[in-house]
Amino acid sequence: MLLRKSCMGLVGLTALVASCQIKPGEYRVYRVANEDTVESTGCYPSDPGEDITGDSTTVRVGQTFGIFAADSDVYFLDFEMASLAGSRDGKDYSFSGETVDVMILPDPAGGAESRFTSTSILDVNLTIDGKKISGTSVLEVTTSCTGGAQCPDPANTTCTTTTNFQGSEVKDVELEHGV
Repeated sequence: MLLRKSCMGLVGLTALVASCQIKPGEYRVYRVANEDTVESTGCYPSDPGEDITGDSTTVRVGQTFGIFAADSDVYFLDFEMASLAGSRDGKDYSFSGETVDVMILPDPAGGAESRFTSTSILDVNLTIDGKKISGTSVLEVTTSCTGGAQCPDPANTTCTTTTNFQGSEVKDVELEHGV
């Protein structure tokens, strides 16, 4: 009798774990509330002063995430107008994306042109535990400028913003996309 209850418990646990996994063809929607974003000192060209660093809020910003699987190894996080590719390890998901923007700025005085490069890397790490979701997003924006007189001072900066979030799965959601 004890063996039968243990086996039934194991079957139930296996079914529960399998139901938490997002499979290809499924799309799960989560509503999250973002905490106050923390910015590194590199986000400001000079000391921002207490009128910036002294600010805080407990008001959260809402956001909707959608997660779907391309296959058993590749997952996508949809939010706003973007999708990040990622992977899953148990309840933990990791998503990342990078954007590089290069601008060539001519020198109005006819000197050497400047090459301004901005690289943005967004990492989102989250945990799905049943219907609950929690995690952290980190955006790192690195800028560099080489060449002529059009480069700002300082020519190289790194701004890192970190935002924690938590929320839950939204039930009975249907997606509607125009064709």
